[in-house]
Amino acid sequence: MKTLLVLPRKGHFQVTICSDCKHKFQCDNCDANLVAYKSFDKFELLCHQCQSVYPFPTRCPECNGANLISRYSGIEKVEEILKQELDLDVKRLDNKLAGSPNSMIHLTTRVFDPSLDYSQFCEIVILQAENLLATPDYTVGEEIIQNLTKLILALSPTSTLYFDTKDEDLELLKTFCQIGSCSQNEALIVYKKLIEYEYKLRKNFLFPPTTNILLLTTQEKKLADSESKALMVAKSFKSFIQKYPELTISTPYPAKFLKRKNMYSHHVIVKYPKKYPNFSKLKRFVDSDIRPLGLQIRLNPRHLF
Repeated sequence: MKTLLVLPRKGHFQVTICSDCKHKFQCDNCDANLVAYKSFDKFELLCHQCQSVYPFPTRCPECNGANLISRYSGIEKVEEILKQELDLDVKRLDNKLAGSPNSMIHLTTRVFDPSLDYSQFCEIVILQAENLLATPDYTVGEEIIQNLTKLILALSPTSTLYFDTKDEDLELLKTFCQIGSCSQNEALIVYKKLIEYEYKLRKNFLFPPTTNILLLTTQEKKLADSESKALMVAKSFKSFIQKYPELTISTPYPAKFLKRKNMYSHHVIVKYPKKYPNFSKLKRFVDSDIRPLGLQIRLNPRHLF
């Protein structure tokens, strides 16, 4: 029988910091922590929230120190350890080209994959389970509960599901495994605690919903027009911020898919806190100064691309 390891974190390392001054490397566009990926034996930093890419730093921008470290392993690092240090044959299920189908150890980032036959696994281990809820997706709470339910229903009666975590709060997930035999009120209590825990995690990871996000996207036939309009929008918002603070704006950046439907796109991200006292003024400003420019305006999009 085979073992399935689930680590819901992509990349090599989740956080890169300076050992000297504790500066944390974050995205210039949306402030999310940057994830370290290895590309052709060299590391680079990628933002999972808006897809911006940065070269791996050699110096700290705060103190100019060279003692930079990356922490909190992602799935690529775990795969590297299993193969190179432990000399194990590992099959990556979220990368169809990696590993042999006859491998006894399978590895994936997906909590539930409808294409998998879970009866082949005697053990399913969710590694670093505290990371289940730390994702830049507004509906992650509902998705995790849905995926765990599907996973539990797909398991063989002889399979065992383990949650690998040092966080006592994740005992909630073990409780969730028995949710089918719980009363409705007990299930709601577990769900409420999961959402509270999610909010705490998101605050630590600087992800929504601790803030509201407006995603403004240009759509122009010419590349230069798209970029100049995004710059004009950013400049207009900076004037608004001078009057009404607690609002931040990113520098304009190209969309992940720059040209779609024969139109070029750039993004501008506006972040403002929950219970923003000047929301009515912000809405009037967007309606009068931004909307007539023909931008796509999205409040708290599910993903930022």
